[in-house]
Amino acid sequence: LQGSQVRDQVREDLVRAVAEYRRVVADHPTGDMAQKSLLRIGAVSSDYLHDPGKAIEAYRMLLEKYPGSTEAVDAQFAVGRHYLKKGDYVAAEKAISQFLAGFPNHAKAAEALLDLADCHSAQKEWQKALDDYQSFLSRWPESPKATEVREKAEWIRRYRFE
Repeated sequence: LQGSQVRDQVREDLVRAVAEYRRVVADHPTGDMAQKSLLRIGAVSSDYLHDPGKAIEAYRMLLEKYPGSTEAVDAQFAVGRHYLKKGDYVAAEKAISQFLAGFPNHAKAAEALLDLADCHSAQKEWQKALDDYQSFLSRWPESPKATEVREKAEWIRRYRFE
């Protein structure tokens, strides 16, 4: 098979996988596999099929139907990331803030707080971005990203407030 043929075959396989995940959701809506299937639909749609609309649709369905599930937490994080990558900073800020409010001690909370700082920086909301960085440093001072975060905070102090 040629490179383009392999790519087409992989895409077809992924589309079939999404269809199977949808079937699981439809046939077993109360089973625990429904949540996992919706999360997978979102991930495959976003990361491999490059169809963010379908990804958001799956994540929203997961959040609506299974709000207390572990998968819903991951979906909320993914929605914020999606909007951030898309450059829709208002929607990203809302989704990320909801994630942080609901799951402040989640393993991805540090990443989410840095994403929120990125939203604020992109919107030139320098005080909010600085507050986000300072919150990060107070909660995770030993993080591998702490040095980078300190530098970003210092940059804001130096070039945006003087």
